[in-house]
Amino acid sequence: MEFPKNLALVLAITSVICLAIPNPSLADDSPSDYLNPHNMARKDAKVDPLYWNKELAHYAEQSAGNCGRGSYNSHYGVNVYKDRHATAYDAVKEWTKCKHGDCSDDYKQVVWPHTKWLGCAHHPCHDHNGEYYFIVCYYDPPASKH
Repeated sequence: MEFPKNLALVLAITSVICLAIPNPSLADDSPSDYLNPHNMARKDAKVDPLYWNKELAHYAEQSAGNCGRGSYNSHYGVNVYKDRHATAYDAVKEWTKCKHGDCSDDYKQVVWPHTKWLGCAHHPCHDHNGEYYFIVCYYDPPASKH
């Protein structure tokens, strides 16, 4: 059976479009998606870059999967972010913004000069307003509490 020329063209164009559109569930899953915005902020703060740690990423995945309803691993520094269209870039941007010179503990954790290792994850979650993404990043060693 032969397809009409127009139908074959429509199917070909549709296939190309579907392949070109990124899958949101796959976004922010690579270490570089998290390391790049963190290390840009650290470069601005004139501190050494972070390196990816699979064990921290594993803990982050477990925490993110709780969608903010669980506890966090207290051995490490932690930052969390929740939004309908959350990306690693959005999270780091929020964590590193300072208002009138008053920086948050989240900012301190991102740029803490003794921190060397990073592990992050995001997880789709649901609430009464629909789907959102929950991002968790763990840092080792954690920023000082002082």
